[in-house]
Amino acid sequence: MLRRAIYTLFGSFVLIIATALIVVRCPSISVPPSERLTTYSDEPYRRVLTACVRDGLVDYHQLRAEYGDELHQYLDAIGRFGPNSTPDLFPTHDHRLAYYLNAYNALMLRKWLDGGAGMGGEPKTVNRLWFFTNFWRVDGSWTSLDKLEQSLIRPTFKEPRIHVALVCGAMGCPPLLEEPLVSERLDEQLDGLGRRWLGEPDGLQVRDDGTVLMSGIFSWYREDFDAMGGLLGVLERYLDPDDRRREVAIAAARQGRIEFMDYDWSINQALPIESTAPRE
Repeated sequence: MLRRAIYTLFGSFVLIIATALIVVRCPSISVPPSERLTTYSDEPYRRVLTACVRDGLVDYHQLRAEYGDELHQYLDAIGRFGPNSTPDLFPTHDHRLAYYLNAYNALMLRKWLDGGAGMGGEPKTVNRLWFFTNFWRVDGSWTSLDKLEQSLIRPTFKEPRIHVALVCGAMGCPPLLEEPLVSERLDEQLDGLGRRWLGEPDGLQVRDDGTVLMSGIFSWYREDFDAMGGLLGVLERYLDPDDRRREVAIAAARQGRIEFMDYDWSINQALPIESTAPRE
């Protein structure tokens, strides 16, 4: 036990040192002055998502070839406007939460483009150092994706449903919504994503032998879901009464028999349009 503790401590120390040495402040998004938004709007991001997201996955080839300018226009706005910089534009809790969730997901799209997605021969899995070592301008300040989630979104909003909306660019993530999150329908959108994700094998699996597995995200952030009544509350809320898996999954949650899947870090790349098939 002591040797294992020493190895764990040493490994954590090495990771911290390595991360500190390779922190990268990503360049400001370059948008011609004539194309910069004069106020915050998610319309460029809406065009990106509508065109490039299919079945919750991203067509990075199309994003790179046809919609990079719209993505950069939106990210430029994310850097200049926000709840702290321009609070009058984000008057409510839901305005602010939708802003930060959209910012995170849009930055992850940009990071995959920086990593070579959409060029052919792109990397196959998410580089997890991206979350710690790359810093972006959001709401007038520099932040990493990890800091945005763990130091701002989670503690500020205390909303467990962020975990069905934040998309880290991997197949194990929840599906990316085909439209921006918006304050007027945020509750509806978050609940819709929860139902949708648990309807897919990446979110929930009920096997023939009665084994019930949920995404590893429900294990990592289990304490956050206590606000929804724990895993039992999540299943009761998001599994339809006519879903044949509901009874078995709820029984497993009540008996403490929920297991968790290994996380799939492979890129959330959509299939080409001509060969589009359901997520597996």
